[in-house]
Amino acid sequence: MDELPLMLDRQAETDRLTVAAEAAASGRGRFLIIEGAPGIGKTALLNFVRTVTRRKGILTLCARGVDLEQEFAFGVVRQLFDSSLIRPDGTASPFLTGAAGPASPVFDMSTDHGARLPGEFGILSGLFWLTTNLCQKHRTVALIIDDLHWIDTPSARFLAYLQPRMEDLPLLVVASQRTEESGPESRVVDQVRDDQSCHVLHPGSLSLDATAQLVQNAFGGDANESFVIACRSATGGNPLLLQETIRALLEEGVEPRERNVARVEEVGSRALTRRVKMRMSQMPRVELTLAKIIAVAGTEIDLHLAARIADVNLTVALSAAGRLEQSDILTFTGARPDAVRFIHPLVRTAVYRAISPDVRAGIHRKIAEELRARGADVELISAHILRIPATGAKWVTEVLRNAATRAMSRGSPEGAVTYLKRCLTEPLDEESRLDSFALIGNIAQFFDAEEATGYLSTAFDNSPPESRRRLKIAPIMGSILFWQERNDEAIDIYLHALREVEPEDLELRRRLEAGLIDMALDDPTVYQLMVNRIKKIQKEPLGVGAGARMLDCLVALHAAFSGMNRNEVIGRALSGLEGEDLYVTGGLSPQELAMPDPSRISAYVCGCFALMSAEHSQAMPALERYLTRARTYGVLSDLLAGLSYRGKAWLWQGALPKALEDSQEALSLIEKTRYEIQLPYAMSVAIEALVGQGRLEEAEAVLQGVDLRRVTRSGHWFLVLESHARLLLHQRKYEEALEGMLEAGARFAAVGGDNPVFCPWRSGAAQCLWAMGETSQAQTYVDQELELAKKWGTRFAVGRALHMAGLVRGNSSGLDYMRQSVDLLSGATAKLALAQALVNYGSALRRGGHSADARSQLRRGLELAYRCGAVPLAETARAELRVIGDRPRRPCFEGVEALTPSESRVVELAVSGLSNRGIARELQLSVKTIEVHLTSAYRKMGITRRNQLSKVLHR
Repeated sequence: MDELPLMLDRQAETDRLTVAAEAAASGRGRFLIIEGAPGIGKTALLNFVRTVTRRKGILTLCARGVDLEQEFAFGVVRQLFDSSLIRPDGTASPFLTGAAGPASPVFDMSTDHGARLPGEFGILSGLFWLTTNLCQKHRTVALIIDDLHWIDTPSARFLAYLQPRMEDLPLLVVASQRTEESGPESRVVDQVRDDQSCHVLHPGSLSLDATAQLVQNAFGGDANESFVIACRSATGGNPLLLQETIRALLEEGVEPRERNVARVEEVGSRALTRRVKMRMSQMPRVELTLAKIIAVAGTEIDLHLAARIADVNLTVALSAAGRLEQSDILTFTGARPDAVRFIHPLVRTAVYRAISPDVRAGIHRKIAEELRARGADVELISAHILRIPATGAKWVTEVLRNAATRAMSRGSPEGAVTYLKRCLTEPLDEESRLDSFALIGNIAQFFDAEEATGYLSTAFDNSPPESRRRLKIAPIMGSILFWQERNDEAIDIYLHALREVEPEDLELRRRLEAGLIDMALDDPTVYQLMVNRIKKIQKEPLGVGAGARMLDCLVALHAAFSGMNRNEVIGRALSGLEGEDLYVTGGLSPQELAMPDPSRISAYVCGCFALMSAEHSQAMPALERYLTRARTYGVLSDLLAGLSYRGKAWLWQGALPKALEDSQEALSLIEKTRYEIQLPYAMSVAIEALVGQGRLEEAEAVLQGVDLRRVTRSGHWFLVLESHARLLLHQRKYEEALEGMLEAGARFAAVGGDNPVFCPWRSGAAQCLWAMGETSQAQTYVDQELELAKKWGTRFAVGRALHMAGLVRGNSSGLDYMRQSVDLLSGATAKLALAQALVNYGSALRRGGHSADARSQLRRGLELAYRCGAVPLAETARAELRVIGDRPRRPCFEGVEALTPSESRVVELAVSGLSNRGIARELQLSVKTIEVHLTSAYRKMGITRRNQLSKVLHR
């Protein structure tokens, strides 16, 4: 097809694409999408980009989305990278080693076939590092993707993962997308398109001058202006349709005169379809059969295969393809001597729609059978099986199940479910059918909880009571129903299963009980149902096994919520966190398709949370181990749980920027996975971190779309209610804040909660009352919290309560409470709580006339506030210091204190012994970004070598 018409009026687009390629070559990543109607010239612009990048010596990798291949796991990704990974000796590519290793299964290059395969996040991370490796080897890489609207789901997620991490990579990504066309993962593509880093180009319709140029060139002379206007109007200025209209007019002998304007309008609206139909009606049988086979194949096809299906020899097929090429129907791709495809997707669509459904199905089946005979990839065979009715052939089910296994090994549960659902249309005995329903539901839980519930319910309801299948489904189905807030149904499932399970099957019984106890943390009804059982479990040793450790973790958090003996909580939690099997869920072994019970993840992070609340030294290492494992072997929902809890830990430690970073990533993952059970944790951390930084409007925005008055569940939403009340407190809306604090406390109590380390609602209420002048009632609340905090016994809980007790008293006894708070918190990791105590203690000393003592406290508080990122608190300290005549220095621009949160994190990891590449892998950033952070850190810290970091950092 002549591309000249498609490139007219495209100077603005080609200029922007050229600039983007130059930016990528200089190390500034660029992401562009060319969006427009079919025939507007998107592919021509992609071809222009290819020409530019190849002239610049840029490694240019290309792929095309195909509607027939939307179920292929990482199909577009494989198209992009396969050519760069193939080695003549068949060994693994060096680009797939190290951090890129988890991406090996995508390309069927996994070296350890007995190992557990990476999960979704591990694969996405591995693909990012594969891209980084190629960028380092080739200096600059361009990824060119045509027909993005037909991209497969896993490949779309890779683009979404890559996009925010490519700013410092020498990488250019350019894709084309049809308007008003969506594939299976349009939501992810829309997120990519709408991201602020994405530049969207909209090639417009041809101008009247460009239209005149085409018409005049085609007709060999001057064309009447009205005729030209009619050509543009009839085709909307679409270059391809205009080209086809001109072709049709020439074939009919229509002259470019005003009297033929009506004929232009008649021909133009259907020129392409009309030409294809006319050509098909005139084709000999061989050409027609071949065109139909190629249309059904969906993309380029090997003529050897097409000839076999058409039942002709290769010579005849080559001759027929040559005639179709002359008719502007097909083109030889050049990839192989006998590979052909349609000249444009619109031509293929026109041919495909002219084929009757029964003929289409027959061709799909013949292609599938021939591909199977050739030993083709099972996903390629399955793409055709999906488009035919049930056959009753045993090989069909075998191929589909193998394709499902392949899809799972490549990190595509959606693809696996598609293949397994097609299996259900084949004749199956009842046992196999119910096993298939259970398997589909088990896999679907990781991308569509509602669909998973439907399939699991069918398997559960139709399985005989006490059957093994029914009992294995119960804990998984109970968890999924719980995630959907269908708590009554979840309770019924758990209780039915507990009545049916054999008494000697302790492992399953414990897993079922763990599910109910997990719900009891969130649902007051379930808490009342299970409270006696929880108390009984807390008093008895449970032995070994995953079920026992799940219970250990969960009852530890219940005990921590209620503020029971801290040492017993620590013992239970440590017992529960022993071993790894609670938090290995995402990856699959090559021999299995079903995923382990996801409720184990909930139990593990609950154990970590219990240890965090007890200020145990193993809390963060356990959580970091979990996060490392989740990034490699887990799915995104696994990572989400860890980020939410780690964000809370950073918040307690006073690391506001780190807390905000984790909470924002968690909220982003919630949007992608729709796994909203962690929403209260992520939202509450984000709100408190933003409030601490003085970003009150942004904190309000976190709650956008959430009506707290309509949140009927108790449980974890107490976190959001309490955080929102603190926002209201900072906005001086004391009555509303008080109401929120009391509601948070009531909801916390409804699930057995009374420990102020989790929800210090009493001291929050006391602050509100104190601000309103209700000092006596404020003291009552704060004294209650202090008593509970002392019972729990952590420095953070007691120190914070002492601080508030001193604040509301405001006399000499108040000063004593504040001094005790500062002394206690000075030995804790809760730096923001210490900064708050120091500033308020210093302010109280200043008001009492103790300027010298006040100065030292305020200066310490100021320094800590800046380190924590607590801008409003720092400004309060500065104002107090000015009152006593001190001139506090501005925030440091040198030394450790001057490091940004990102620089600080990079320095910490460098001191721990990680290389730049290891740090980049840990933080999911490019190596270049790590180098930039370290260079800046060296300058601020006044050093020149890596081995000086530790000495300066711990000075």
